[in-house]
Amino acid sequence: MATPTLRASDQPVSIAWGHLVIAFASGGKLAADSATRKWMELIMSDKVQLGFPIEQSALPVTKAARANAAVTGDAYLKAWSAAAGTTRLNEVGIWPNAAEITSAINEEVQAAMLGQKTPDTAIVALRGRLEAAMAKKG
Repeated sequence: MATPTLRASDQPVSIAWGHLVIAFASGGKLAADSATRKWMELIMSDKVQLGFPIEQSALPVTKAARANAAVTGDAYLKAWSAAAGTTRLNEVGIWPNAAEITSAINEEVQAAMLGQKTPDTAIVALRGRLEAAMAKKG
């Protein structure tokens, strides 16, 4: 199911997710032959990124890997990528109770999309849940 949009002409948007890999280096640069740099280059390589969707049935993170036939030729991954639309940073991910806030949004939107609640009922419930969660975030 595609991510809902306000208008039919709007581009679907989803939250970007992933893992961070950070390396600290003297002077801000890793030596080209350092083990850390070689490891980072390996995990971002097309070979590793293309192995991930096949083994885990998940979308790779690099544009080159997403454009590869291993991904575009898989009906599930192709549909998932199209339904996700454009990705944005997770704006609530920095808060201590980000999981609670994200769950509230996901559960209420899903309930409305699946017809378990009317959109108006889901919006009212979401408002109450977000107000309670936001009061705790600080």
